[in-house]
Amino acid sequence: MRKIKLEEMTLEDKLSFVLCMRRFRNEDDINYILDLVRRRAVGSIQIPPNRPDIVARVREAADYPIIIVCDMEQGFPTSERPKVQSLALSATGDMKYIRAFTKGIVNDAMAAGYNCVWSPVVDVLRGDCPAMGYRCFSDDAKTVALCAEEMCRVFSEHHFLMSCKHYPGGQDIPVDTHIADKGSNVDEKTLREVDLVPYEHLIKLGLLDTIMVGHHLFPKLDPEYPASLSKKVLDYIRDLGFDGICFTDSFAMMSILNKFGEDKIYGMAMAAGNDVILPNYRTDPKECYEYLVENFKAGAFTEERLDEAVRRILRAQDYVSEMEDGSCVFTEEDE
Repeated sequence: MRKIKLEEMTLEDKLSFVLCMRRFRNEDDINYILDLVRRRAVGSIQIPPNRPDIVARVREAADYPIIIVCDMEQGFPTSERPKVQSLALSATGDMKYIRAFTKGIVNDAMAAGYNCVWSPVVDVLRGDCPAMGYRCFSDDAKTVALCAEEMCRVFSEHHFLMSCKHYPGGQDIPVDTHIADKGSNVDEKTLREVDLVPYEHLIKLGLLDTIMVGHHLFPKLDPEYPASLSKKVLDYIRDLGFDGICFTDSFAMMSILNKFGEDKIYGMAMAAGNDVILPNYRTDPKECYEYLVENFKAGAFTEERLDEAVRRILRAQDYVSEMEDGSCVFTEEDE
Protein backbone atom coordinates (compact mmCIF):
# COMPACT_ATOMS: atom_id res chain seq x y z
CA MET A 1 0.00 0.00 0.00
CA ARG A 2 1.26 3.42 -0.95
CA LYS A 3 1.54 6.06 1.76
CA ILE A 4 0.20 9.44 0.63
CA LYS A 5 2.19 12.50 1.65
CA LEU A 6 0.45 15.82 2.19
CA GLU A 7 3.17 17.79 0.44
CA GLU A 8 2.64 15.76 -2.74
CA MET A 9 -1.08 16.55 -2.94
CA THR A 10 -2.52 19.32 -5.12
CA LEU A 11 -5.03 21.78 -3.70
CA GLU A 12 -7.77 20.18 -5.81
CA ASP A 13 -6.93 16.74 -4.46
CA LYS A 14 -6.93 17.98 -0.87
CA LEU A 15 -10.36 19.52 -1.34
CA SER A 16 -11.88 16.30 -2.68
CA PHE A 17 -10.05 14.33 0.06
CA VAL A 18 -12.23 15.84 2.80
CA LEU A 19 -15.50 14.83 1.10
CA CYS A 20 -16.73 11.36 2.05
CA MET A 21 -17.90 10.08 -1.33
CA ARG A 22 -21.24 8.32 -1.05
CA ARG A 23 -23.49 8.53 -4.11
CA PHE A 24 -23.54 5.66 -6.63
CA ARG A 25 -26.82 6.13 -8.47
CA ASN A 26 -25.40 5.51 -11.93
CA GLU A 27 -22.19 4.70 -13.77
CA ASP A 28 -21.36 8.39 -14.15
CA ASP A 29 -21.29 8.77 -10.35
CA ILE A 30 -19.24 5.62 -9.94
CA ASN A 31 -16.73 6.47 -12.65
CA TYR A 32 -16.28 10.01 -11.35
CA ILE A 33 -15.47 8.66 -7.88
CA LEU A 34 -13.21 5.89 -9.21
CA ASP A 35 -11.23 8.44 -11.23
CA LEU A 36 -10.66 10.41 -8.01
CA VAL A 37 -9.60 7.22 -6.21
CA ARG A 38 -7.03 6.48 -8.91
CA ARG A 39 -5.69 10.02 -8.39
CA ARG A 40 -5.49 9.28 -4.64
CA ALA A 41 -7.92 12.15 -4.09
CA VAL A 42 -10.55 10.35 -1.97
CA GLY A 43 -9.93 10.09 1.75
CA SER A 44 -13.04 8.13 2.69
CA ILE A 45 -16.02 6.56 1.01
CA GLN A 46 -19.37 5.33 2.29
CA ILE A 47 -20.52 2.25 0.40
CA PRO A 48 -23.87 0.52 1.04
CA PRO A 49 -23.28 -3.04 2.30
CA ASN A 50 -25.55 -4.36 -0.47
CA ARG A 51 -23.08 -3.11 -3.10
CA PRO A 52 -20.09 -5.46 -2.79
CA ASP A 53 -19.43 -4.77 -6.47
CA ILE A 54 -18.56 -1.16 -5.66
CA VAL A 55 -16.36 -2.19 -2.72
CA ALA A 56 -14.45 -4.47 -5.08
CA ARG A 57 -14.04 -1.77 -7.73
CA VAL A 58 -12.85 0.80 -5.18
CA ARG A 59 -10.34 -1.61 -3.65
CA GLU A 60 -9.06 -2.49 -7.11
CA ALA A 61 -8.63 1.20 -7.99
CA ALA A 62 -7.00 2.25 -4.70
CA ASP A 63 -3.30 1.64 -4.14
CA TYR A 64 -3.51 3.35 -0.75
CA PRO A 65 -5.48 2.56 2.45
CA ILE A 66 -8.68 4.41 1.58
CA ILE A 67 -11.22 4.49 4.42
CA ILE A 68 -14.32 2.46 3.53
CA VAL A 69 -17.17 3.01 5.96
CA CYS A 70 -20.86 2.47 6.65
CA ASP A 71 -23.31 2.43 9.55
CA MET A 72 -23.27 -0.79 11.58
CA GLU A 73 -25.05 0.16 14.80
CA GLN A 74 -27.00 -3.11 15.09
CA GLY A 75 -24.45 -5.30 13.36
CA PHE A 76 -23.15 -5.53 9.81
CA PRO A 77 -26.33 -4.95 7.76
CA THR A 78 -26.03 -7.92 5.37
CA SER A 79 -24.75 -10.37 7.99
CA GLU A 80 -26.77 -13.41 9.01
CA ARG A 81 -25.93 -12.71 12.64
CA PRO A 82 -28.80 -11.37 14.81
CA LYS A 83 -29.25 -7.59 14.75
CA VAL A 84 -29.01 -6.22 18.29
CA GLN A 85 -29.94 -2.78 19.54
CA SER A 86 -27.56 -0.85 21.79
CA LEU A 87 -30.16 -0.52 24.54
CA ALA A 88 -30.61 -4.30 24.58
CA LEU A 89 -26.86 -4.90 24.78
CA SER A 90 -26.55 -2.56 27.73
CA ALA A 91 -29.57 -4.12 29.44
CA THR A 92 -27.77 -7.48 29.71
CA GLY A 93 -25.41 -5.91 32.23
CA ASP A 94 -22.59 -8.13 30.98
CA MET A 95 -19.75 -6.78 28.86
CA LYS A 96 -19.07 -10.18 27.31
CA TYR A 97 -22.15 -9.73 25.11
CA ILE A 98 -21.01 -6.32 23.94
CA ARG A 99 -17.58 -7.73 23.18
CA ALA A 100 -18.95 -10.69 21.23
CA PHE A 101 -21.36 -8.44 19.32
CA THR A 102 -18.54 -6.07 18.35
CA LYS A 103 -16.31 -8.93 17.25
CA GLY A 104 -19.15 -9.99 14.97
CA ILE A 105 -19.19 -6.53 13.38
CA VAL A 106 -15.42 -6.55 12.85
CA ASN A 107 -15.47 -10.08 11.47
CA ASP A 108 -18.24 -9.40 8.95
CA ALA A 109 -17.08 -5.92 7.97
CA MET A 110 -13.47 -6.92 7.39
CA ALA A 111 -14.59 -9.85 5.28
CA ALA A 112 -16.69 -7.47 3.19
CA GLY A 113 -13.79 -5.05 2.64
CA TYR A 114 -14.61 -2.33 5.19
CA ASN A 115 -12.19 -0.78 7.67
CA CYS A 116 -14.32 1.84 9.44
CA VAL A 117 -17.66 2.01 11.23
CA TRP A 118 -19.85 4.92 12.33
CA SER A 119 -20.48 3.41 15.75
CA PRO A 120 -20.95 3.27 18.70
CA VAL A 121 -23.70 5.73 19.57
CA VAL A 122 -22.58 7.39 22.80
CA ASP A 123 -25.49 9.78 23.19
CA VAL A 124 -26.92 9.78 26.71
CA LEU A 125 -30.64 9.16 26.38
CA ARG A 126 -32.99 11.50 28.17
CA GLY A 127 -36.67 12.26 27.81
CA ASP A 128 -38.69 11.37 24.73
CA CYS A 129 -36.33 11.52 21.76
CA PRO A 130 -37.99 9.84 18.75
CA ALA A 131 -34.84 9.78 16.62
CA MET A 132 -32.79 7.79 19.16
CA GLY A 133 -34.43 5.55 21.79
CA TYR A 134 -33.06 2.03 21.34
CA ARG A 135 -29.98 3.41 19.52
CA CYS A 136 -28.53 4.60 22.86
CA PHE A 137 -26.96 2.39 25.52
CA SER A 138 -28.49 4.11 28.51
CA ASP A 139 -29.72 7.27 30.20
CA ASP A 140 -26.73 7.02 32.55
CA ALA A 141 -23.53 8.64 31.26
CA LYS A 142 -21.16 6.28 33.08
CA THR A 143 -22.97 3.22 31.71
CA VAL A 144 -22.74 4.64 28.20
CA ALA A 145 -19.01 5.27 28.70
CA LEU A 146 -18.31 1.70 29.88
CA CYS A 147 -20.34 0.08 27.10
CA ALA A 148 -18.60 2.25 24.51
CA GLU A 149 -15.22 1.40 26.02
CA GLU A 150 -15.81 -2.32 25.53
CA MET A 151 -16.78 -1.83 21.89
CA CYS A 152 -13.89 0.50 21.18
CA ARG A 153 -11.37 -1.90 22.71
CA VAL A 154 -12.42 -4.57 20.20
CA PHE A 155 -12.21 -2.13 17.29
CA SER A 156 -8.78 -0.97 18.49
CA GLU A 157 -7.44 -4.51 18.81
CA HIS A 158 -8.04 -4.97 15.08
CA HIS A 159 -7.07 -1.46 13.88
CA PHE A 160 -10.66 -1.07 12.77
CA LEU A 161 -11.50 2.64 12.73
CA MET A 162 -14.55 3.64 14.79
CA SER A 163 -16.57 6.82 15.18
CA CYS A 164 -18.54 7.78 18.28
CA LYS A 165 -21.71 9.73 17.60
CA HIS A 166 -23.58 12.05 17.66
CA TYR A 167 -21.32 14.65 19.24
CA PRO A 168 -22.00 16.45 21.50
CA GLY A 169 -25.17 14.52 22.46
CA GLY A 170 -28.08 16.56 23.73
CA GLN A 171 -30.72 13.90 23.16
CA ASP A 172 -33.45 15.87 24.92
CA ILE A 173 -35.25 16.99 21.76
CA PRO A 174 -38.84 15.71 21.34
CA VAL A 175 -38.78 15.86 17.52
CA ASP A 176 -36.76 14.13 14.81
CA THR A 177 -33.98 16.58 13.93
CA HIS A 178 -33.38 14.78 10.64
CA ILE A 179 -36.33 16.78 9.36
CA ALA A 180 -37.12 19.47 11.95
CA ASP A 181 -35.09 22.36 13.33
CA LYS A 182 -35.29 22.21 17.12
CA GLY A 183 -32.85 23.13 19.87
CA SER A 184 -31.48 21.24 22.88
CA ASN A 185 -31.71 22.70 26.37
CA VAL A 186 -28.25 21.41 27.30
CA ASP A 187 -26.02 24.09 28.82
CA GLU A 188 -22.27 24.00 29.43
CA LYS A 189 -22.59 22.52 32.92
CA THR A 190 -24.80 19.67 31.70
CA LEU A 191 -22.59 19.15 28.68
CA ARG A 192 -19.52 18.64 30.85
CA GLU A 193 -21.24 16.59 33.55
CA VAL A 194 -23.31 14.35 31.27
CA ASP A 195 -22.91 14.46 27.50
CA LEU A 196 -19.12 14.71 27.34
CA VAL A 197 -18.56 11.96 29.93
CA PRO A 198 -18.31 9.07 27.40
CA TYR A 199 -16.06 11.09 25.09
CA GLU A 200 -13.71 12.18 27.87
CA HIS A 201 -13.57 8.62 29.20
CA LEU A 202 -12.50 7.26 25.80
CA ILE A 203 -10.01 10.08 25.20
CA LYS A 204 -8.26 9.30 28.50
CA LEU A 205 -7.99 5.64 27.48
CA GLY A 206 -6.72 6.49 23.99
CA LEU A 207 -9.71 4.76 22.42
CA LEU A 208 -11.48 7.59 20.59
CA ASP A 209 -10.50 7.38 16.91
CA THR A 210 -13.07 9.70 15.34
CA ILE A 211 -16.40 11.31 16.10
CA MET A 212 -19.48 12.16 14.07
CA VAL A 213 -20.87 15.62 14.77
CA GLY A 214 -24.65 16.03 14.82
CA HIS A 215 -26.77 18.86 13.49
CA HIS A 216 -28.52 19.69 16.76
CA LEU A 217 -28.87 23.28 17.84
CA PHE A 218 -27.48 24.13 21.28
CA PRO A 219 -28.67 27.71 21.89
CA LYS A 220 -27.05 27.82 25.34
CA LEU A 221 -23.68 26.90 23.79
CA ASP A 222 -23.96 28.67 20.44
CA PRO A 223 -27.15 30.63 19.72
CA GLU A 224 -26.35 30.98 16.01
CA TYR A 225 -25.14 27.67 14.56
CA PRO A 226 -25.91 23.95 14.99
CA ALA A 227 -23.14 21.72 16.35
CA SER A 228 -21.83 20.67 12.94
CA LEU A 229 -21.30 24.30 11.92
CA SER A 230 -20.18 25.61 15.32
CA LYS A 231 -16.52 26.09 16.19
CA LYS A 232 -17.63 26.89 19.74
CA VAL A 233 -19.20 23.43 20.11
CA LEU A 234 -16.35 21.57 18.42
CA ASP A 235 -13.80 23.34 20.59
CA TYR A 236 -15.18 21.64 23.70
CA ILE A 237 -13.87 18.24 22.60
CA ARG A 238 -10.67 19.62 21.09
CA ASP A 239 -9.97 21.24 24.46
CA LEU A 240 -10.22 17.78 26.04
CA GLY A 241 -7.27 16.68 23.89
CA PHE A 242 -9.12 14.98 21.04
CA ASP A 243 -7.09 15.17 17.81
CA GLY A 244 -8.90 12.63 15.65
CA ILE A 245 -11.23 13.09 12.70
CA CYS A 246 -14.49 14.96 13.07
CA PHE A 247 -17.01 13.64 10.53
CA THR A 248 -20.11 15.70 9.97
CA ASP A 249 -23.40 13.90 10.07
CA SER A 250 -25.19 13.71 6.73
CA PHE A 251 -25.84 17.00 4.97
CA ALA A 252 -28.87 15.39 3.38
CA MET A 253 -30.88 16.29 6.50
CA MET A 254 -33.53 18.83 5.63
CA SER A 255 -33.31 20.83 8.87
CA ILE A 256 -29.82 22.11 8.11
CA LEU A 257 -30.28 22.36 4.33
CA ASN A 258 -33.36 24.51 4.67
CA LYS A 259 -31.75 26.93 7.10
CA PHE A 260 -28.25 27.40 5.69
CA GLY A 261 -28.32 26.19 2.07
CA GLU A 262 -26.25 23.45 0.51
CA ASP A 263 -24.09 25.89 -1.43
CA LYS A 264 -22.68 27.29 1.83
CA ILE A 265 -22.66 24.53 4.46
CA TYR A 266 -19.61 22.59 3.25
CA GLY A 267 -17.31 25.56 3.68
CA MET A 268 -18.99 26.45 6.98
CA ALA A 269 -18.39 22.91 8.24
CA MET A 270 -14.69 23.09 7.38
CA ALA A 271 -14.32 26.50 9.04
CA ALA A 272 -15.96 25.14 12.21
CA GLY A 273 -13.27 22.46 12.51
CA ASN A 274 -14.74 19.37 10.86
CA ASP A 275 -12.32 17.18 8.91
CA VAL A 276 -14.60 15.05 6.75
CA ILE A 277 -17.87 16.22 5.22
CA LEU A 278 -20.67 13.73 4.65
CA PRO A 279 -22.36 15.41 1.66
CA ASN A 280 -25.94 15.33 0.50
CA TYR A 281 -26.46 11.97 -1.21
CA ARG A 282 -29.17 13.53 -3.39
CA THR A 283 -26.59 15.81 -5.01
CA ASP A 284 -24.21 14.82 -7.79
CA PRO A 285 -20.76 14.19 -6.20
CA LYS A 286 -19.09 16.54 -8.67
CA GLU A 287 -21.52 19.29 -7.68
CA CYS A 288 -20.72 18.73 -4.00
CA TYR A 289 -17.04 19.12 -4.82
CA GLU A 290 -17.72 22.31 -6.76
CA TYR A 291 -19.61 23.77 -3.78
CA LEU A 292 -16.57 23.14 -1.59
CA VAL A 293 -14.19 24.64 -4.15
CA GLU A 294 -16.32 27.76 -4.44
CA ASN A 295 -16.50 28.08 -0.67
CA PHE A 296 -12.71 27.86 -0.48
CA LYS A 297 -12.24 30.46 -3.21
CA ALA A 298 -14.68 32.75 -1.37
CA GLY A 299 -12.49 32.53 1.74
CA ALA A 300 -14.84 30.42 3.87
CA PHE A 301 -11.84 28.44 5.18
CA THR A 302 -8.09 28.54 4.75
CA GLU A 303 -5.63 26.11 3.22
CA GLU A 304 -4.06 25.79 6.67
CA ARG A 305 -7.42 24.52 8.01
CA LEU A 306 -7.70 22.18 5.00
CA ASP A 307 -4.21 20.78 5.60
CA GLU A 308 -5.07 20.12 9.24
CA ALA A 309 -8.06 18.05 8.16
CA VAL A 310 -6.13 16.14 5.51
CA ARG A 311 -3.36 15.31 8.00
CA ARG A 312 -5.91 13.73 10.32
CA ILE A 313 -7.35 11.66 7.47
CA LEU A 314 -3.89 10.50 6.41
CA ARG A 315 -3.11 9.51 10.00
CA ALA A 316 -6.32 7.47 10.13
CA GLN A 317 -5.40 5.79 6.85
CA ASP A 318 -2.02 4.85 8.29
CA TYR A 319 -3.86 3.35 11.26
CA VAL A 320 -6.16 1.12 9.19
CA SER A 321 -3.24 0.08 6.99
CA GLU A 322 -1.98 -1.88 10.01
CA MET A 323 -5.12 -4.02 9.99
CA GLU A 324 -4.16 -7.66 9.57
CA ASP A 325 -5.68 -9.66 6.73
CA GLY A 326 -8.31 -12.20 7.69
CA SER A 327 -11.23 -12.22 10.06
CA CYS A 328 -11.62 -11.44 13.70
CA VAL A 329 -11.25 -14.73 15.58
CA PHE A 330 -14.29 -15.89 17.53
CA THR A 331 -13.99 -18.01 20.62
CA GLU A 332 -16.53 -20.65 21.60
CA GLU A 333 -17.87 -18.24 24.22
CA ASP A 334 -18.35 -15.51 21.59
CA GLU A 335 -20.48 -17.80 19.45
